[in-house]
Amino acid sequence: DWESFDDFMDAVERKSHDIDYAVLLPPAPLRGFVLGQRAANLEPATAADRAKMRALSKAAMEAGAIGFSTSRNIFHKASDGSYLPQLHAEEVELNEIALGMADARRGVLQATAVEKYTVEEYEFLHRVAMQARRPLSYTLVQIDWAQRLWRDVIAAVERDNAAGADIKMQVMNRSIGLIL
Repeated sequence: DWESFDDFMDAVERKSHDIDYAVLLPPAPLRGFVLGQRAANLEPATAADRAKMRALSKAAMEAGAIGFSTSRNIFHKASDGSYLPQLHAEEVELNEIALGMADARRGVLQATAVEKYTVEEYEFLHRVAMQARRPLSYTLVQIDWAQRLWRDVIAAVERDNAAGADIKMQVMNRSIGLIL
């Protein structure tokens, strides 16, 4: 049990380690901490919740986190099969978290595959990053049922980067499911 995020970070720093590591603020624990059971129920964050998440995001960046990572992937589930709390996080919520990074003047937004596999869902992430003026990096995959999606996403990235965004795409070098 830690009394604050700084206490947690101090505990991490005191722990012996042989490699350098970077920490991304994770969405499920953030939502769980702020919303409690409402996060597990996949309820939307209130204005007060969003303000608290923004403050915690800023504090995390100032304490040394390199960014915020999220997932809207329907295949990312808890051990009991329930969806993770961030699955349906609204754009306004992610905006507040990203603005917390902007307040700290640091941090990258990182995301994995989106829920519905449409270019609009990637553009949703673009808008969040552009509003906060933070870099964005996400996984782009080719999907059998949306074979043209990757081309549409690349076009959206090129358009938004030309407008001043800083968006990078990542590709997986292997199927995660083969290992799991």
